[in-house]
Amino acid sequence: MKKIVAIISFISFFLLSISSPKVAARSYDIDNYDVLVEIQEDGSAFFTERITYYFDGEFNGVLFNLDYASHPSPTDVSVTVEGEGQAGQLFRQATSQEPGTYELVNEAGFLRFTVYNPISDDEMTIVYSYRIPEMVTNYNDTAQFNRRVIGSAWDDVLSDVDVRIELPMPVEPGELKAWGHGDATGEVTLQDNQLVLLEVGRNPENTFVEANVVFPTYVTWNNPNKVAEDRLEQIIGTEEKLERDEIESRRNILIGGTLLGLFGPLVALLTLVWMQRKNKKSNPDPYDEPEYVYQLPAPLAPAVMNKAIFGQRPNPDTVTATLLDLVRRGYLKMDEIELENGFDYLISKTKESDTDLSDQEWHLLKWFLDTAGDGESVTLGEVEAIEADTKLGEAFYKEHLAWEKAVLEEAKIYEKRYRAPHATAATVWAILSLIANITLFIILLTQLRWLLFLIGMSGLLLAIYVVVYQVKHPALTP
Repeated sequence: MKKIVAIISFISFFLLSISSPKVAARSYDIDNYDVLVEIQEDGSAFFTERITYYFDGEFNGVLFNLDYASHPSPTDVSVTVEGEGQAGQLFRQATSQEPGTYELVNEAGFLRFTVYNPISDDEMTIVYSYRIPEMVTNYNDTAQFNRRVIGSAWDDVLSDVDVRIELPMPVEPGELKAWGHGDATGEVTLQDNQLVLLEVGRNPENTFVEANVVFPTYVTWNNPNKVAEDRLEQIIGTEEKLERDEIESRRNILIGGTLLGLFGPLVALLTLVWMQRKNKKSNPDPYDEPEYVYQLPAPLAPAVMNKAIFGQRPNPDTVTATLLDLVRRGYLKMDEIELENGFDYLISKTKESDTDLSDQEWHLLKWFLDTAGDGESVTLGEVEAIEADTKLGEAFYKEHLAWEKAVLEEAKIYEKRYRAPHATAATVWAILSLIANITLFIILLTQLRWLLFLIGMSGLLLAIYVVVYQVKHPALTP
């Protein structure tokens, strides 16, 4: 008997996995994004953007949109592609869509690149180089470079973002100042009175990174883009106000986030206390359930009992149990068949369906005997062979769903009979507590504060415990 159970369990698990064909998913990650900005004496800037992708699946290439709005059209455009361990290959501009080429469309302040380079499950770095004239504005008292070096049109998370802004010459100490803007937390540093570094470990999707850099006008002495007014004091004042506002905003977020975060654990804790009190009231002396249950509350079919008493959906074990129960009751018989290279089992109908069979038992007989067999019998080998027949496999899976639906419908009657009046409310509150804490955890996680992270995590763990408690201690009547 143990051998039979093991074989049927294996076949049942195998067949329950038959479903509609799966479509292979494609995705990619941007593992590194480096931007080098080389400011020229004429106020223009050479940009070199190095974007490293890791592709999961097959791709024909990538798209890239360059926003140059409010500036002259970029010049000196080039595209280079580097593979892992390979030197860069300079792509040529063309409309043939052949590998090794890129298309370029200039419209509405955007340069739209389409780079053709078929790749599958591999890493690739694309280097975009271009020059934008008049990127720097020379005022009477300062020169300013102010640009979103990473645009907000990215629908992907950008990892390891590094921006380098280089002046054509070093300046005197204190003459170079720089600030960074964006929703992501980053760091701005100055080096050698000539270089500005902006580093962002993780830049969320649709989030820009902006650099605001000021330096003496003699650096870009040949710049035609001039404005005859003083601007340095205003720029510094604006940045100082933004910094004060940011500090105040962070403080308010910490206070508000702490209060908001404590709401989640409180809801979970109150839900748990309420559930325990209600369970004690509805069933003051609960039955100590043993490891194996031999006496059931009613003569239920195995699959129905499993759902009504234990709350578990139909699974391969209940398929096995239902088949063997029908053998025990004399509706089926099981015989071992010797084969040349082993053995098989034949499941045969011994008597016709009658009123003693429930709807779900009738569906199971139809599922195995009529769909996989000849209406009277079926072997486990025939059941296993269904995988090779797509049409028959779909019909077999459809009958499985019909049997599962019949089990759930029959179990509803007993679930209502055995559940305490507060059972539905307990389930709802447990789920709401979990949803609330997941939402709060995600919100608090975005603030990158350890205190808020710990508060959110404690609430989430407590909510998970509430759900586990509800599953382990369902609200039952005596």
